Amino acid sequence: MVYERLETEEVTAYYDEEQRLVFIKYTETLTPESTRAVYEWANRIMTPEEVGRSRGSIYDFRPVKKFNLGNLAIVQQKSTQLNRKDDFSNHAVALIVETFYQESMVRTAMQITPGQDRKRIVRSMEEALAFIDSFQNKRRTSEHPSL
Repeated sequence: MVYERLETEEVTAYYDEEQRLVFIKYTETLTPESTRAVYEWANRIMTPEEVGRSRGSIYDFRPVKKFNLGNLAIVQQKSTQLNRKDDFSNHAVALIVETFYQESMVRTAMQITPGQDRKRIVRSMEEALAFIDSFQNKRRTSEHPSL
């Protein structure tokens, strides 16, 4: 199956079916419009079956230099709507940051949305992938302790 990509001036997002991962990369300015576009895109491509199959999402905030006013309200609203629609409890979320400013903004957004235990702020793509692998391994071990 070919999944729709999201390509705008502010954000690129796609689902890698082989890795079963969602990749989202923002540009210099994170706006409420780009945040809304990502959540609406995710809502279109992530059926309940695909949510169950996917391993996680990687959000890359490293290029972001400015988080526009109003972004947090959209994050909270859209994240809550998406989590009410489908069960994301087994979906790991890695949030890549580079600067203290990015980390503080992302941490605030992370704390006002559901499922903090499945989210982690990381510093690189390698760390993001390692977190998702670790999260999924722990989940499998807890579901099947004899394995």
